[in-house]
Amino acid sequence: MTDAYHDSPPLTEEQRAVVEQPWDARLLVPAGAGAGKTHTLVRRLDALMSDEEEALEAGEILVLSFSRAAVRELRERIALHARE
Repeated sequence: MTDAYHDSPPLTEEQRAVVEQPWDARLLVPAGAGAGKTHTLVRRLDALMSDEEEALEAGEILVLSFSRAAVRELRERIALHARE
């Protein structure tokens, strides 16, 4: 992963476990508001696309969300970290 997250809180053990799952793992991450789901997802996407051995292209990844607000937030955060 990049150091684009220097201004972000470190991942918890649970978050790191999600980020470090194999590329073909299907994950469901139930957590309450403010638990860091979006931050964890951005880090997971970064890890999936930057793994030198098994890097995925953006078109090979599917993320489902139940709210447009969450999708908007996710897009903003990905764009922010892609520039760094």
